[in-house]
Amino acid sequence: MKNTRLYFLGLLFFTLITFSNTSAQSGTVQDTIKTLIDTQIICLNNEDISGYMKTIHPQAEGYNMMKQVLQMTFKNFDFTTSVDSTEFVTITDNSIVTNMTISVKTADKTNTRTISQEFRRFKGSWYFYGTALK
Repeated sequence: MKNTRLYFLGLLFFTLITFSNTSAQSGTVQDTIKTLIDTQIICLNNEDISGYMKTIHPQAEGYNMMKQVLQMTFKNFDFTTSVDSTEFVTITDNSIVTNMTISVKTADKTNTRTISQEFRRFKGSWYFYGTALK
């Protein structure tokens, strides 16, 4: 059971870090990305799979299996997620890389990880695209 739990928590980190969408209509691109991150965290904490899927880049690896992963995760685990910090590493016209520290809290434990997160534009909007643990 413990290995299964660790597997799903790892998968959750991968899922959380892998994706998202929002348009840059006002403010800076950094503001747009921070709003995108907040939107995804709200969807994750509210178990809003449809909203979460709207934040994922449609060409990201794992996109097609993400809905099933989220359904299994929400069915088997009770948790809340927060972003503790976000550092912008690189910003170009079509790609942004951040280092993010994320915490996932369950009833008995809080897991904190720092990840490198890539965001990409697609049809004028920003999405979570890829993740790597640091």
